[in-house]
Amino acid sequence: MIIEFSNEEVRKEYEAKYEHLKKIADEKINDKAYLWDATVQRYASKMIRINKILNSEGIKKQITNKMFKDIETFLKKCSNAEFHIALVGAIKAGKSTLINALLGYEYASTKVTP
Repeated sequence: MIIEFSNEEVRKEYEAKYEHLKKIADEKINDKAYLWDATVQRYASKMIRINKILNSEGIKKQITNKMFKDIETFLKKCSNAEFHIALVGAIKAGKSTLINALLGYEYASTKVTP
């Protein structure tokens, strides 16, 4: 797309802002907080870039605080992975024994009475 400018100052300002935003978009993000998964790292890197672009002069005024908080919440969730695992099975099938074997400690009771 070719943009024609009638004012040279406006053209220079446009090019400077364009180069600044392009530099942010092309910046490589290597944050170790997101290394636990390649997909999460990719999404988190993109969100970091988007956050930097949205914080740029002239753009920040147009963005709501809620959007910035949502981005921050997303990045926090990406860095602090939490998993919930359910183990389901018939009575006396060895669920507690499996849990204890995986964890290496007797956390789950394997006795007849609870």
